[in-house]
This record gives sequence, structure tokens and C-alpha cells, in this order.
Amino acid sequence: MTNQSISTVIAVLAEKARNGEGEPPVLSHEAAEKMELLSSAAAEDVALLGKTVMEVATRIDMECRDLATTMLDHGQFVARHIRSFGVLAKEVGLRNRETRQRITGETTPAESEQSQEIQHELAPIEMGPVEDQAEELERTGA
Repeated sequence: MTNQSISTVIAVLAEKARNGEGEPPVLSHEAAEKMELLSSAAAEDVALLGKTVMEVATRIDMECRDLATTMLDHGQFVARHIRSFGVLAKEVGLRNRETRQRITGETTPAESEQSQEIQHELAPIEMGPVEDQAEELERTGA
């Protein structure tokens, strides 16, 4: 029914009630019932929406925490490898210097002491995998 047809029906009912041919329309009662049904349905929809939003937010929170943990783990893993690379680069530089000194016959007492000190620091690292090297570096503070 359109608004115009509803208005027409109401006008006809009202005219009949004035002429004593029927009871006046009980539109307010019908409107109240429809409003009650509508508000109940709307309230259920809003409650369901709120529940759905909370479930999605909980999943997002869990995924963010998982991502943060993964990033932290990978960052620490990369940091260990960077430390190991630093130790390796230091050792390569030292070995290159020692080789140059042997070839040229140059040597200084300070460099010899430094070479022995670095070899002592590197000894446990040379024996294990990269992760063990990084752990050893963290323990010794190098």
C-alpha cells in the first residue's frame, strides 16, 4: 500500500465512524505493536552487530600479538647473524693483516698481542653454528 491509499482507507474508516457505521480505527494500537516489533528486531540486530565487532576485534588483537611476536623473534635472529658477521669480518681483517705482515715481514708487538687476544675471543665461536656464536657473543659482551 502506498501512503495515498493508506490515507484514503483511513479517511473512509473515519467517515464511517462519524456516520455510526463502524468503530473508529485503532491505528495507534496497531502502530504501537508494529513499533514494538520493529524496535525488538532493531535491538537484536544492534546486539548481534556488537557481538560480531567484539569477535572481530578479538581476532585482530590475537593476530597483531602473533605478528609482534614473530617480528621480535625474526629481529633477534637477524641481530644474532649481524653480530656473527661482525665477528667474522673482524677475524677476516685480522687474518688479512697477519698474512700481509708475514709476506712483508712487518710485525709490531702491539699487533701480535691484539692478534692473540682476538684469537682467544674467537676460539669458541669457530666451533659452533651461527646461533651458538651469537649466544657466546652475548655472554661475553663482545
